[in-house]
Amino acid sequence: MKICVCFIGLQRTIEQTIDNIRSTVFDNENTFDIIFVTWVNEDTTIFERCFPNAKIYKVENIDDKDSYFLEWIKNYKMHISWRNTYPNGNDALFRYFIQIYLWKKAVGIIDTLQETYDLLIRMRTDIKIHGTPIHIYYTLAAEHKNLVYFPVQQHCIFPDKNDSLPDQLFMGKPDDMKILLSIIDHMDICNITYTETILRWFGKPQLETNILHPETSFYIYSKNKLLTPVIMQNSIEVIR
Repeated sequence: MKICVCFIGLQRTIEQTIDNIRSTVFDNENTFDIIFVTWVNEDTTIFERCFPNAKIYKVENIDDKDSYFLEWIKNYKMHISWRNTYPNGNDALFRYFIQIYLWKKAVGIIDTLQETYDLLIRMRTDIKIHGTPIHIYYTLAAEHKNLVYFPVQQHCIFPDKNDSLPDQLFMGKPDDMKILLSIIDHMDICNITYTETILRWFGKPQLETNILHPETSFYIYSKNKLLTPVIMQNSIEVIR
């Protein structure tokens, strides 16, 4: 099989995660193309040393005054825990926006490669995979459309429900993955309303509406697009 491993975002702590990534993502049975989609001002020196054969694509930076962002944020709020972390104006929404903006840019870049891949993997550079290596699932994942593979989710907004998906790592058939990576264009079907988990922030229940919560909104979007999540027997650890 031919597999595209697409790192999207920042260089982060790749020097600390590279050994784990090599042993859990790559195997000797498949052919891999590695690409890194990042910002034009990002230093990629360490990443290039870790993956000397990778193709690196740099996207022009945008800021929170960009007209695309200002139009996008209308009527939305970010989940309260993000607003508590980034309390200044639209900082929380902008942090999420630039993440999924870069995802959509990655889709365009992958399309220009004109390669036929059996699988597409989206990864961050700063994660370690614990449990079953994801390469164990490659054959199964490549056989079925409309299935996308995820590690166990550890940050559910409603802990008693299976209603959220991690966005640091997921993989599937390229056409299905491109749909997920284009979530920025479909946020109108991803917002949520809830009262749970607000007590620790406000001291009393408070209804939150038109909320974007990365993991829960991602789950809602995938279900609306008729993509079925398959949960692997592993989890991820983000290395700061």
